[in-house]
Amino acid sequence: MALNQDATHVTVSLQTLDAATYGPATAALQEVLGLVQGFEWFPVHADSWDRAAATDLIDRHLTHLRTLRPELPPPGATELTWLQGPLDVFDGAAQGRYELDTWGDPWIHDQPWGAELGAVATAVNDRVERTPTLKARVQPPLWPRPGVTAFVRPLRFEPPPPRELQANPRWAMMNHVQHNLWCLFEWAVAYDGALSESPFYSLLQLHRHGCYPLGYDGRRFLVFHRIGDVAA
Repeated sequence: MALNQDATHVTVSLQTLDAATYGPATAALQEVLGLVQGFEWFPVHADSWDRAAATDLIDRHLTHLRTLRPELPPPGATELTWLQGPLDVFDGAAQGRYELDTWGDPWIHDQPWGAELGAVATAVNDRVERTPTLKARVQPPLWPRPGVTAFVRPLRFEPPPPRELQANPRWAMMNHVQHNLWCLFEWAVAYDGALSESPFYSLLQLHRHGCYPLGYDGRRFLVFHRIGDVAA
């Protein structure tokens, strides 16, 4: 299994996962690998992009996350706000929400969304780590070292990212997206392949749409999608 990166596009050399290794999680893990194939970083949206589908994914993501972390603002207390434009719009809105030097997810510093998402990731990892039958599924080729969840493969990008994405907010978001992918793999292992209730599953699909949630800003939940060229 290998990653090839051409500009902002990702191609993963796929292989069929062994059901004897990954057990009930096998089909879900295979599905997630398929979703990574052809992934494009920060695609430029056309006027005809499917906002309704993306909005539905955001609703599902927040509903599933709120079920696990009721500390999030309740439904109706906030409104979805789309941020659209070139990448410098993203850069400005991302300030103060990440710490690039953080091990793991740099967006865990965002309050409350990033922090609560990070709390779910920790709980899922704990479930795998404390259950021998689940931890036994942490095996190559997905995890390079048997039983070691913390050592993973770069399936979204190899640092450094393409030149236009090397600004700190963009690089931090790429790390955040890749971290969430591995949280989804762990979720599949932890819950026998049941992806539909995972906040990481809807988040992966949002990222495939080129939509990047940033977190809350008062009553607003901010989601960026790119329109136009990178500002000089």
